[in-house]
Amino acid sequence: MIEKVSRPNTESKIREFVDLLGNRVFYCDKNAKIDERLVDKYINKHRKLIGFYEELEKLYNGQHDIYYQKNKGIGKPDHRIAVNFARYVVDSSAAFFNGKPTKITHPDGEVKEFVQNFRKRNEEEDNDAELSKLTAIYGHAYKLLYQNEEAETCVTYLKPTQGFIVYADDLLKAPMFAVLYNKMTKDELTATVYPQNSTETFIFTQDKTSKRLETKRGPTVFQKALSYLLGGKEAIANPYGEVPMIEFMENDERQGRIESVWSLINNYNEALSEKANDVSYFADAYLKMIGVDLADENVASYLRDNRVINSAEPLNEGESVDINFLDKPSSDTTQENLLDRLERLIYQMSMTYNANDESFSNNASGISLEFKMQNPRNLAQAKARKFKKAYAQMYKMIFSLPTNVPANKAKEWFNLEYTFDFNIPRNIKDEAETAQKLEGIVSRETQLGVLSIVPDVTQEMERIKDEETEERLNPQVDFGKFTRNTEEVTEEHE
Repeated sequence: MIEKVSRPNTESKIREFVDLLGNRVFYCDKNAKIDERLVDKYINKHRKLIGFYEELEKLYNGQHDIYYQKNKGIGKPDHRIAVNFARYVVDSSAAFFNGKPTKITHPDGEVKEFVQNFRKRNEEEDNDAELSKLTAIYGHAYKLLYQNEEAETCVTYLKPTQGFIVYADDLLKAPMFAVLYNKMTKDELTATVYPQNSTETFIFTQDKTSKRLETKRGPTVFQKALSYLLGGKEAIANPYGEVPMIEFMENDERQGRIESVWSLINNYNEALSEKANDVSYFADAYLKMIGVDLADENVASYLRDNRVINSAEPLNEGESVDINFLDKPSSDTTQENLLDRLERLIYQMSMTYNANDESFSNNASGISLEFKMQNPRNLAQAKARKFKKAYAQMYKMIFSLPTNVPANKAKEWFNLEYTFDFNIPRNIKDEAETAQKLEGIVSRETQLGVLSIVPDVTQEMERIKDEETEERLNPQVDFGKFTRNTEEVTEEHE
């Protein structure tokens, strides 16, 4: 049995974290007082989870268990080969979900322009792509709203190792407070605490001697500017009045895409490494020499170091010298079957499509592609619903500030439309044929909606309308037709 060093094996790690797997969300009595004791209690709970999140990150980054096995004995092949399926699963699912940027629109032109400028200023397309990857790794992640020195609302993404949210233990499950780590060492921890329904933030400090929760003081340039814009009211640290940290989830269980295949990936790496060891073993096969007298000590030592087995026992009558290589029983077929089975299970259990599958060729029909992508799309649709809910919560806070939108449009966040265009392989030929067959049966808008190459149906219809208007006002002369008619008239006169 191969011993492990430095890091425990997969099974022991899972046993260590099994009590935490279903406790990635924290609940608290909604009437509880938010003080240093309560904050300290949930920080200690969360710090137990950080080790689990770090193991998932190591798996994604390619720091696999196979590299931490104890070295084998001298003279034994000891290859360490790892196939980073974890990165493939995460990157494929994240690209499928957010390879095409999320579209957020609004019927009001002014509101739509603000949202577009907000997303452009904060580089939200990149933020969303990273957020999709983080939720695929950890099962959930966060966005944090804050104000810069120019009184502009900004947003950034956070790993679940950087903070957490505590929810009320009631039917609504509203956020009670959020904790954002500022500094975390072995002996000291400082964090910012954002309570619900409060415009104040607090600094929690924990060291060897004490725990303190103090109001964050000292108005920033933004707070002074906001105070002026609000008519001279007192400067505030949290202008949203709510918890400005928003949780984005992969699913209700907050389970990432690679947890279900964690042990499969490690077993695949071990099987592949052992197969490489077998190849090296066969390349260094021992030479058997029976009935050959090699009494010289120097010769015998050389042969032993070069994998030669020698027996100088006298041969019986009728026996001859036997010199050949020793063969090890081959388990190649068994190993290949195991590797194939593990690979199929990794794709199957992670519900990830295999881009190298022959069925994803250019000749695959649209129906075939639809069936192949059904599981990834089902997961993406469930994830999209979670993201829509989180986006609504985020834009509700953004719209609450009069520095962002007029007060009479503060509730227009409710009318925002979110469109997730999954990055699905398409058969354009099949789509074009389908759209053509729908001519006269459905509306032009529905007909264009069949085509994946049309990103915005409304905009495409406006282009068609503009082209038709242009053709009526400036009709184009078909000179080819004019030439053909002239030739026909000439032939008749002849």
